[in-house]
Amino acid sequence: MIVLSTVPSTGTNFMRKLLHAPSKGNAMPNIMSYNGDTPVCFTHCFQNRWPQIKQAGLDGATFVTPMRDPALSIGTWLFHRVTEKEMENRWGCYSTLLWTDSWFEDVRYVPIDLHHLRDDALRAVNPDLKTAWKPENANGRHKFAATYYEGQPWRCWPDGLWDRLKNEEDRLRPLLERIGYRNLLWWTK
Repeated sequence: MIVLSTVPSTGTNFMRKLLHAPSKGNAMPNIMSYNGDTPVCFTHCFQNRWPQIKQAGLDGATFVTPMRDPALSIGTWLFHRVTEKEMENRWGCYSTLLWTDSWFEDVRYVPIDLHHLRDDALRAVNPDLKTAWKPENANGRHKFAATYYEGQPWRCWPDGLWDRLKNEEDRLRPLLERIGYRNLLWWTK
């Protein structure tokens, strides 16, 4: 079984379509589809879903997790105007992601925004997977992404949010570097 376990706005829709995962992902493990003969289920990795995610791993599931620079994902959350409570739930997904990574060996990361690594990561999931990347949803062309690429995302982020991301560096950076990320704007050098 493949579990598509995602942090919101990291490439969820892209991977869901590519793996033919069900669109009603928040009912894991009850909603399932198939990629060839392999059952696929999908969930955002909210902390309250950790028991189901953990059980799937104990049952031998392969985890497929799209990844994106967290600053760009947070920019998309801001673009979609998620509530403060929903923002907290989404932050919690990074903890669940780190728990999954520490508990299970078969977690396959697909760095959605690292084009030079993405296709190899897709082939590691399934040799037949390849794609020409087309961003979903906000398409990366909103003011939060634009100011990030200009090197000044704090110009339009709510007070404290940029500092909160920077405070997560020690927890997130080792995983992100292992996946292939380098020199992200919010990292200390």
